[in-house]
Amino acid sequence: MHLESLRIFRDLVNTGTFSKAAELNYLTQSAVSQQLQSLEKSVGRPLLDRGNRKIKLTTAGQLFFKAAKRMVATYEEMTARIQSAAP
Repeated sequence: MHLESLRIFRDLVNTGTFSKAAELNYLTQSAVSQQLQSLEKSVGRPLLDRGNRKIKLTTAGQLFFKAAKRMVATYEEMTARIQSAAP
């Protein structure tokens, strides 16, 4: 599992659409879908309920989303601190 996959998942849930998540990450909708499938395979559970056109998190998806948000935020905070640190 890569940080980029977590970022894409976070953006997918936050925006509510595959197309907006794809746009934010400079990907195709198909690539976002493939990332989601890869994440679901790695955790062994569906993360989204695909019953209708709206994105709805499963119970596993809710847990995964909370953790993904924290991990991405921690990474972004760390890189910002490194960039602002004196050489």
